[in-house]
Amino acid sequence: RGESAHPYAEVARAYAKQPGRRRPKILGLTASPGDSRARVEALTDRFCAVLLCCPKQHTQELGQVVPIPKLVLRSVASEPSFLAFLRSTSAVLLTLAPQVKNSDDSELKHRMATIVELGVRVRCIGWGTAHDADMYAGLRDIAVDELLTESWQELRRIAPEVSPCLEIALALVRLRKRAHDDYRAIIFVETRKSARDMCTALANISRMDEAWQWLSPTILLGHNAKDEDGRFTIAKQKATLADF
Repeated sequence: RGESAHPYAEVARAYAKQPGRRRPKILGLTASPGDSRARVEALTDRFCAVLLCCPKQHTQELGQVVPIPKLVLRSVASEPSFLAFLRSTSAVLLTLAPQVKNSDDSELKHRMATIVELGVRVRCIGWGTAHDADMYAGLRDIAVDELLTESWQELRRIAPEVSPCLEIALALVRLRKRAHDDYRAIIFVETRKSARDMCTALANISRMDEAWQWLSPTILLGHNAKDEDGRFTIAKQKATLADF
């Protein structure tokens, strides 16, 4: 935040105009101040702020209060066409990014957002449609950019139309469910829209396959951003977590 006409930016500009002695002391807490050193430095400069982080040597003490999950990495076998399509989406986005950086072209920004959503759909769920499998019933139709047509056609030759990432996630959930009947899992995706699509796809799987009837998917979103269904309020968050 802190950019353009965002309310945080207005606060930052007003704050920066005040003489040093008249600036109030503000403590801001966040888990993700930025995705690069340059962005973090730009943000702290804009807010006249100092960034303080928990040193790594204190993580053991932190673990006594907050559970720290064990990270287990699994390699996912993937078809070449699957990997090629994901590389193509990244390459197209890199090509378009310089044009967007200094542009107010809403169509170009929408084009990039659509490419991002398609890449996320393929990586997290798959590349099928409601005509291919019942699993995709109710999911959004995402347009395929002309620059991705060739790699998309190659990808569409693969059946079943399910991402290997989703396949291994479901396999792990099934394995844990057998060991612990009262089992819960959290699947992270990359965008708010893909979270809704994932919830719909899992609900379809539960409805289609008797072996998955125990699956009861729900969705949890942040409350700050807006989407097509309005805000995911704090009240909705609390209710969802309570049900979980």
